[in-house]
Amino acid sequence: MNRLSLNRLSLCAATLGAVLTAASPAMSETLKVAVGYPPGSAGDLTYQAFAQDLSARTDGALEAKVYPMNLLSFAEALSGVRDGIGDLTLIATPYFLSELPRTNFVMELVALGELDAPDPLTGSKALIGAMSEYILTECDTCREEFAAQNQIFLAASSGTRNTLICTRPVATQEDLSGLRIRAGGAFWSRWVSGLGATAVSIPGNEVFEALSQGVVDCTSMSAAELKGFGLAEVATDVTTTVPGGVFMAAAASMNLDAWRGLDEAGRAAVLRGAADISAGLFSRYQQEAEASLAAAKDQGIAVHDDTPALTEASRAYLRQDLDAIVASYAERFGYADGEAVVARLGELMERWIPLVEGVDDQQALADVYWRELHSRIDATSYGL
Repeated sequence: MNRLSLNRLSLCAATLGAVLTAASPAMSETLKVAVGYPPGSAGDLTYQAFAQDLSARTDGALEAKVYPMNLLSFAEALSGVRDGIGDLTLIATPYFLSELPRTNFVMELVALGELDAPDPLTGSKALIGAMSEYILTECDTCREEFAAQNQIFLAASSGTRNTLICTRPVATQEDLSGLRIRAGGAFWSRWVSGLGATAVSIPGNEVFEALSQGVVDCTSMSAAELKGFGLAEVATDVTTTVPGGVFMAAAASMNLDAWRGLDEAGRAAVLRGAADISAGLFSRYQQEAEASLAAAKDQGIAVHDDTPALTEASRAYLRQDLDAIVASYAERFGYADGEAVVARLGELMERWIPLVEGVDDQQALADVYWRELHSRIDATSYGL
């Protein structure tokens, strides 16, 4: 082959390479969403929807793959996302009191959702907005705690209010006296003890056996767990109105390096998705709870409201419990501004209650969280 032929061949190869490069789309980036929820659960479905919407909003430039339960457990979530095993997760903050003490203090103030709202459902939705707003915009120490774990806080969310799932009727304070009740967190342990029962600490996956063998008389859990943990097979009674309180979590915590590696459009899309996660988790849990209660009634499980006297005793306890939380964190962590934080969250609740009252549709609720909070977070500077 002569030199002219070689030059022509080189020119053709260069031209072909340029054409192929121009025709090939830029490779998409894929976030690893690692959550402790099992496949098909309300949590898994929420993050799967996040992944689908993220791809659609970015025309495929930013993708997400969800790993339900098989990459990080809830107990591994903080260190796993810190170390880059996952890029985004839900942090169940009570698991990590020593790493996230200020965040835990804020998220333990769930009594505000019971006391400061016209009804508990509105209170729960408003609490998600108020706590997300406080941490995103006002709690510098909270955000510093996440940054110390190489993460950035994006949204809070919760399940539904806790009920009493029991093997006997409970409708009065006298009914509670002497009962052994499984409590899944400090808030419910205090409530159980404060109302005259005995709090028992048992992991959620052991509650079925504990109820069936009489180790506990009741468990304080969402009604959704009648199905989720199969408790409808061993429970005889459910009291829907107490103890109340929702389990708050950092529903979207993202690896800081992954966040900073996104362009502005990518960060804005993730923020929009964080609002969807806040609404999606709560709404799906609510749907599961309602369906589980309806199925329980069909199975012959008695569903009770409590008596007005027990309602008032519970609310009186919750009012004093706010003071107890402030005192506890002041003693353990030296927080001198606890009362001011409670007051500020109360003010935020007043802002959020009219925003979410009567908003029962999941997408409409997500739109409220986006419009009133996440769209106002500056994607050009937050966390950078």
